[in-house]
Amino acid sequence: MFQKFYLVVMLVETTTIDAIIRNLKTNSYKSAADIQQQSRLLNLAVFCVLWVNVLQVAQEVNEDDDIVPGPQTMSLKCPVCRHVPFETTF
Repeated sequence: MFQKFYLVVMLVETTTIDAIIRNLKTNSYKSAADIQQQSRLLNLAVFCVLWVNVLQVAQEVNEDDDIVPGPQTMSLKCPVCRHVPFETTF
């Protein structure tokens, strides 16, 4: 019988901490104005998506036949109790 063996090869690159810091400083720098502008755009996009969802929900509620806007009168009496005669003795 043959036994199965597996061989795993990982190719890695080693980098010194100084090289990583140098690379971050030269390639990954963003100004505060760029970050603020990106944040504003992201906030605006999120607001627009949420507003569209609110409008869709409002439209679905308006299309629902079970929900009728306007004043309504509702009796607070028990529907079972009003058919049962009360016996009062003094």
